[in-house]
Amino acid sequence: MFWNLTKSDYKVEVLKIINDCEYYLEQAQIEFIFNQITMTPAVKLGVEEFDILSMLGRRCKLSAFSNQVSMYFW
Repeated sequence: MFWNLTKSDYKVEVLKIINDCEYYLEQAQIEFIFNQITMTPAVKLGVEEFDILSMLGRRCKLSAFSNQVSMYFW
């Protein structure tokens, strides 16, 4: 439900909250956010989404997921 707010005028605020709480995210939550962001074409993403993706890549505990994030940016 929280993620659905990114489809409204609250998008920037939701992404800021996620960025502020990134330390507490579990791997399943990190992967969910990554999947939701990457479903949008890259040309439609803003700086906030790319910042979140970068943070997720640094924060994840699995090297395979980190590689997946790197390949997305590549």
